[in-house]
Amino acid sequence: MPTFRLETHDGQHDTIEANRLDITDDQVVFLQRREADWRAVATAELTDVRRVERRFTEADGRRRYVPDKNVAAALQSAGCLQ
Repeated sequence: MPTFRLETHDGQHDTIEANRLDITDDQVVFLQRREADWRAVATAELTDVRRVERRFTEADGRRRYVPDKNVAAALQSAGCLQ
């Protein structure tokens, strides 16, 4: 399952396992598929978010985190980047 790392402006880091994320007008929502539905497993206020990164596993087994471009764009358009 995809893993995301959420960093807030107060320096908190949370690791969240979710199939996907959605961005609403004021929130980042992490979703998992359960039965025939998508259910939120975590949410964060867009104004509290500094960045969201997605974890990738390289062919040699190393893991790295890459910033999610959609979240970065939403933060920039909402004027939330510092």
